[in-house]
Amino acid sequence: MTKPNKIFASLVGVIAIAFTTHYFFVTHIEENDREVASFGERNSVEQIKWEHNLARDLAAGKVKTQLPSQVSWQDVFVYEFLRGQYNISLKQGQIEKITLQDQHEGFAIDINQFMKDYGSKMKTYSKFEVKNVDAKQDIVELLDASGHDAGAFLFNRNDQGRVTEIVVQ
Repeated sequence: MTKPNKIFASLVGVIAIAFTTHYFFVTHIEENDREVASFGERNSVEQIKWEHNLARDLAAGKVKTQLPSQVSWQDVFVYEFLRGQYNISLKQGQIEKITLQDQHEGFAIDINQFMKDYGSKMKTYSKFEVKNVDAKQDIVELLDASGHDAGAFLFNRNDQGRVTEIVVQ
């Protein structure tokens, strides 16, 4: 093989490797990247570090952004209804548990308003029945259209009647 042919073959090899690397690795990373203000656990060290780095890059003008024109129901739920006082645990993209953060006192949640505004966004059901177990716990039984069990919400309260935990079953 002559010297020009070796150079051409090397150049083609480098381009092929660069294309393959980009196609298999970079596009895969972009598909799985976390979006800003995602709905999920907020106290993970990795997520907090990622958000700080993103904020630094945004401030420096290194990153271009697109802001949504509407606020999602999840953001309204977490920051307006729950007032940012609760952590939300997800399982397979569905809300599993809402737990009061240690530094907050919580507040009394109107169960009927909660179910009206957010219940159907978390679980599929036709109607619900609120059962007061005692001063520290309320159970909301969910029923489907035929009257069968479709799940439940458990509202656990502290001594002051403030909600400390909501478990979705």
